Amino acid sequence: MKSTLKQIYNLAGVPAQPLKLGYMHKLGQIRTDETVMLQAQFLQKELPVRLAGRVRDLDNLPYGLAYQSPVKTVRNLYVDSFNRIHNFIPIKSNIDVKNFTDMLQDIKTIHHDVPQDLALGIEELKNETDADLYHSEYNEPVDHFLNKFYLCRIGIRTLIDLHIQSYDQDPNPLIKTQKAKEIFDNVVDELHSIAMNERIDPIPEIIYKNPKDLLITYIPSHIHFAILEVLKNAVNATVRTGSCEPVTCEIFETKDDTVIKICDKGGGFSREDIGSAFSYLYTTSSEKSALSGYGHGLPLARLYTRYFGGDLLLIPYKGIGTNVIIYFSKISYGTEVIC
Repeated sequence: MKSTLKQIYNLAGVPAQPLKLGYMHKLGQIRTDETVMLQAQFLQKELPVRLAGRVRDLDNLPYGLAYQSPVKTVRNLYVDSFNRIHNFIPIKSNIDVKNFTDMLQDIKTIHHDVPQDLALGIEELKNETDADLYHSEYNEPVDHFLNKFYLCRIGIRTLIDLHIQSYDQDPNPLIKTQKAKEIFDNVVDELHSIAMNERIDPIPEIIYKNPKDLLITYIPSHIHFAILEVLKNAVNATVRTGSCEPVTCEIFETKDDTVIKICDKGGGFSREDIGSAFSYLYTTSSEKSALSGYGHGLPLARLYTRYFGGDLLLIPYKGIGTNVIIYFSKISYGTEVIC
């Protein structure tokens, strides 16, 4: 174990190698045995660096969070995944690539519940700590860790997904071009399903505004998640305040970005509370539900936009409503933003 930890801490200091969105898109289009093998060889070197950094961060969590049982479970999972990839034989044949890809698929599967485990560890810490002290002292370092951790997790899973889809010759690529209206319609369909399951009926009208049918080349699941979380907040605020005003969504583009503007008349909030809105430790809802996002939806949505250099901004109007501006970098400009 000491030898493993020494390897981990040595690699934790090595800078990760961020990839460009356009380059990743190109990799998804060229799927020869040679390119897939090169991907596997790159991941065999790159993934241990990214995993090692997360083990180091987990070991250095403040306020006793590192000693919470669910957090220790996550930490041990990352150590095990580091060992499996770092100690894999040098990849030189198609059989090696197959075995490596199978291993990555297994690692992706067993890491599925990591966010829930971390959330449980944080909840346990909150229950052990005075609430007033917790919110005044603990929020910033815990949020900083989670933003860093989840951003890197998005990157790790994206690289693994890209490789698996290339190896499987999946006709549905990770990064693809879609019509903006198609993305919006899929999100609204899911939103209506969530509202139905939560027995919330009716929900405010959601109006889509787009003077021309834009095409977006990006990771569809990332766009879907971000828009859905913002719309859930907008609908939840509108329903909670009893407003009959519609929620509007407008999509347009600049030279660098695709920009999505979502506006509601759900009462808004004070500008002083913007930081709380992006905290994993804060929710405006007293009841945890799929519509309210369980308190983690908005900060995670912002990370999905920031992964390739975009952003998510809140513009609240207290007593009126909230505007949200979402930026997704265009394929020629996006580069991984990683820890």
